[in-house]
Amino acid sequence: IAKNSKVTNFVLKTSLRIGPSDNRDASIGIIIKAQDNGEGAIIFEINKKGEYRIKQLQNNEYLILSGNNRDNGWERSNIIKTINEHNQIEIRSENNNYDIYTNNKFLTSFFISNYNSGSSGLIISPNTKARIAYFYLMTNEQDNKKSEILSVNNISNIKTENNEVIINLNQRIKELEANIKLNSDLQQGYEDQI
Repeated sequence: IAKNSKVTNFVLKTSLRIGPSDNRDASIGIIIKAQDNGEGAIIFEINKKGEYRIKQLQNNEYLILSGNNRDNGWERSNIIKTINEHNQIEIRSENNNYDIYTNNKFLTSFFISNYNSGSSGLIISPNTKARIAYFYLMTNEQDNKKSEILSVNNISNIKTENNEVIINLNQRIKELEANIKLNSDLQQGYEDQI
């Protein structure tokens, strides 16, 4: 679980790659909305067969939310890549609605109302070889008006210049919004004259 990753509404982006291994059940996944007491979380996993599953940790037991019990919740998807290929995962959460995109394509949606906020991290099954290229957690919480970017990245940290770009883009957005309002006011004035 990443430190300082407690969020309510967020966009999480990561890139996961499962390497070859003798483990038939090799999998890697993302933990979201993990509770401080360790008694609750949502987990999205992929395996080396091109399958995914969603499960919920509740009172130290897993509830399978995808697929069926016979397949242990695993569902096959053609957009999930297999061994030694990167899978770009994006999870968007707003008001406990979750949308999952894999390799820039929509995969699935679900709703879980149990957790308002929680922390994020990674989960890997035993004897699994995997690589994580990056792990970004972005939020724009109402309590904090400016955008925050939380990052756990073993390769490189977000650099100051990226933060400056974000600040400049936010400033440009405010300018454009002011121009839109001015244009709207001018349009109303012209309509009144006509």
